[in-house]
Amino acid sequence: MSLIGERLKQVRESVVLDQDTFGKSIGVGGRPTISRWERGLAFPPADILAVIHEKYGINIHWLLTGIGSMNADQGPECQAAKAIEGDLLRQIIREVENGLVSKESALDPDKKARLITLLYDYAIRTGQEVEKETIQKYLDLVT
Repeated sequence: MSLIGERLKQVRESVVLDQDTFGKSIGVGGRPTISRWERGLAFPPADILAVIHEKYGINIHWLLTGIGSMNADQGPECQAAKAIEGDLLRQIIREVENGLVSKESALDPDKKARLITLLYDYAIRTGQEVEKETIQKYLDLVT
């Protein structure tokens, strides 16, 4: 599976929930929101990714990148994923959104998800925070 929407669907199906029940279990309402995420029309916010991790034990690195195992307690990549705080992921998403607003630009959800994934993967691999300037350079390349 290559897209976050497909991996979200895999998570939902692994816990044997329909879209409505899964959405309510993570605090986003129901079927319409989950359907948009699974179809790649929107990207879940960082705080919801954290809820999915905490509630269902899902490896956020896998959810964003498809690398490693789905379960947070399996595989060597989990130590790296645990080292990255939810605050960093929120910061990346917030800065990407702010950068798009300041450029008066938009990205389709799939491109935005890939950009966030690249920045997140960079942070995991280097163990460093992603600076605003770096995010802006990435945005300049894709907008």
